[in-house]
Amino acid sequence: MFPFTSSDLLKATEYVSQSPKPQDYIDAMEKDDGKSIIWEIVKQLRPGMSLDRVTLPTHILEPRSLLEKLTDYFTHIELVNEAANLPTPEERFVKLVQFFLSGFYVNPKTCKKPYNPLLGEFYRTSWEHSDGSKSFFIAEQTSHHPPISSIYACNRKSGWVGDGNLHFVTTFNGVTASAGIEGTIHAKFTKYNEDYTWNFPSAIVGGLYIPPLVMEIGGELNFECIQSKYKATVLFKTKPFFGDDGFREIDGTVYSPKGDKIMKIVGKYDKELFITDLRTGITKSFFNVDELKKKTEERKVRRYEKLHPFESEKLFKKVSDAIINNDQEKAMKEKFVLEEAQRAEKKLNDDNGTEHVTKLFKKDEFGVYRYKWENWNVYDETTEGEEIEVGGKLVTLKKGESLNEERIIEIVKDVPYVDWEIDQEPPHIMKSFRFLLEDDTNKNKSDGVSIL
Repeated sequence: MFPFTSSDLLKATEYVSQSPKPQDYIDAMEKDDGKSIIWEIVKQLRPGMSLDRVTLPTHILEPRSLLEKLTDYFTHIELVNEAANLPTPEERFVKLVQFFLSGFYVNPKTCKKPYNPLLGEFYRTSWEHSDGSKSFFIAEQTSHHPPISSIYACNRKSGWVGDGNLHFVTTFNGVTASAGIEGTIHAKFTKYNEDYTWNFPSAIVGGLYIPPLVMEIGGELNFECIQSKYKATVLFKTKPFFGDDGFREIDGTVYSPKGDKIMKIVGKYDKELFITDLRTGITKSFFNVDELKKKTEERKVRRYEKLHPFESEKLFKKVSDAIINNDQEKAMKEKFVLEEAQRAEKKLNDDNGTEHVTKLFKKDEFGVYRYKWENWNVYDETTEGEEIEVGGKLVTLKKGESLNEERIIEIVKDVPYVDWEIDQEPPHIMKSFRFLLEDDTNKNKSDGVSIL
């Protein structure tokens, strides 16, 4: 008897409300001014060195992995849905710039650093929108040296798909420490066949010598639409040594396809930004953070008991619990266990002459990691139905189709992670799975699952 039914499959696609929410972590962190950690960091620093060599006290850590942290930039993902359906290239471009700038207020103002993702770690989340569509975000740590986080996000029904390979780097220049994300995001508005690219600014930590520690954003963002030729540059100003001029302010310019300056964007990204059309002289609010917060659509996650041991929340659960409970000794020990396990696995691969095999992404002919089930095609309202995610695999169902046995087998045959719990494992499907869903009590019993 075939053990999977359409009900089982739909259960495997279920997302639920997240608790605690990311903003809960950020609100709690605002209470810490960072004074207690300054000397612990400074005494290890040398100008020009990478902060990867610095041992950070666990109470500087934000209790989330970088893979989850990246979703902060997607806080107002509904703006991408709007952008992908606006009538003119200029409107679409400006709305996409608005979307990305709207995610920076989410960053904590105190000095906190997310966990470095472990090789093979993955994260997935989704949003359900009022128009009935769904947005998805999937990430995997695809490389350890250099550390590369590969991401894929989409809402095909709303007309957009995006991806990127991001390299997290940290440096110290003698006065400030900075954490940057190298790499670009690529997004496509499928209805208009438009490709957009943009980069990330850096997170800068000031106050290393004169407390309190302060976290801010600095550097330049560059946006471009390949087809329409619209461009934008946004400079994130940083706090001067004395005074607060420019603190958390931006200065942005939008350029026409001919290279003319047509718009200016200024203001504080954690309060309100304003946009001026230089052709008409009209200035209006680009966005107000307080108003944005009222419109935030809920980001949902998988049930904790359904998470694979390599999913970010479960992988770092013991570290996060210890940090939240202010048990720094336990947090340090749990973090050490994970780091040592990763080193041991790397040594094992080196000794055996083997390499880590990614599960959700694969290298293309140019050495770029791409999502295995990427779909950049225009959504067809007449033939396509709901998009679902099963074990890291995104699938667009056919309009009105019933999930019979044959279709279920087709969907799950190459799923790398099992999402549902069953008493019987059908060998014709499960033999090809390296990872099985497991809880903490049987973690060491499953073939092919690292102890990480």
